[in-house]
Formats: sequence, C-alpha cells, structure tokens
Amino acid sequence: MTGSAPPPARRSGRATALRLARRTALLCGVALACAGALVNPVPSLLWGVVCAVPVGLAVAALRSRDTTDLPPLPPPAAVALGAGCLPAAAAGAATLGAVGGLAVAALLVLAAVLAGSWLASDLPPLGGTLQPGDEAVLRRALHEMTTEQLTTEWRESGTPSPAGPAAELRRVRLRDLLLDEFAARDPEGTARWLAEGPQAAPERYIRRDAGLGS
Repeated sequence: MTGSAPPPARRSGRATALRLARRTALLCGVALACAGALVNPVPSLLWGVVCAVPVGLAVAALRSRDTTDLPPLPPPAAVALGAGCLPAAAAGAATLGAVGGLAVAALLVLAAVLAGSWLASDLPPLGGTLQPGDEAVLRRALHEMTTEQLTTEWRESGTPSPAGPAAELRRVRLRDLLLDEFAARDPEGTARWLAEGPQAAPERYIRRDAGLGS
C-alpha cells in the first residue's frame, strides 16, 4: 500500500457505508431465514447444523494459525451462525417468490461488497517478524477501524501466541500500535484506562465516538 492515508471524511464515509451494508445484509438474511424456518422448520434446522459445524470449525482452525496470509477473520461462532441460517434463507427465498429473489439478489451484491472490503484490508500476515513496511500498513489499517473494532482487537490479542517467538513479538507490537491509536483518538480516556491497568476493558474509558468510533 502506497501513498498517504485517506482523509478523515473519506474514512468515516467508508466505515459508515460498510456498517450500513452489514446491517442491510443482516436484515435481509434474517427475514429470509425466518420465512424459511416457518415453512420448513425441521429441514432448515437439520441442514443448518450440517452447514454450521464444518464452517465454524474451519474458521476456528484458520484463526488459530498465526501464519495465515488472510485478512482478519470474524469470530467462528458468528460465521457458523451465518452458515447455519443459509438453508432456512434458501427455503424462505423459494417461499417468497419474486420478493425472495430480490432479497437474494440484494444479499449477493452486499456480500460481494463486504467480501471485497475484507479482502482489500491490507493487514500483513500474522506470522513472522513485523517489518517496517508492514508496520506502516498496520498503522493505517488500525486508523481506519472503528473504536469498537479496536477494542475487539485489543481483547483478542491479549493471549500470548503459541506460534513461536516471532509471532509473539508481532502480537506485542500490535498491542503497542493499538495503544498509540487509542491515545490518538482519546488521550484523556486512554490515560484513565492505563491508570486503572490495561487489563480493564478499554471501552469503559475510551469514547465510542472518538475518531471513527461507532
């Protein structure tokens, strides 16, 4: 990634658009899944389990590997839940006819947008030593995150890495960069939080509307 970071207005607009896309996709998916579950409850449940279990396990396995080249993955439970709702959503789309077809089309477009945003996130690989260029990319990526996403990263990076010294060094450096970003967004809140101890929940001290905070 080259060039300077996007201006704040552009970053904020992009974050808002992505939040809207996620919420719209969630609304469409839940509506279809509810319709399908009402019409075919037992098949939807059984096929939902068949879809959810392997997908959740696969995502959990990928997240446990600190040497992946993938961008940050969502929590396995959330992915498994989404996969488990697919059979019910498919049944709902078939039940609703033309309306269901429009909802599926909207979901496909939103999924493509969200997947493109995820793949375009320029976070360097989790394994190996953090190089100067990687650190600059990581700083920009953290700068574009919402405050809620930063606090999630802080919690998830709190456990020492079992993947070796290089991955552990990168985890420690990531937490240093997270502290820098928290301080840049809300210096006073960050100071109060660190005075209490970094083991405390940062969202209790750092303004949710700080920077790009949600």
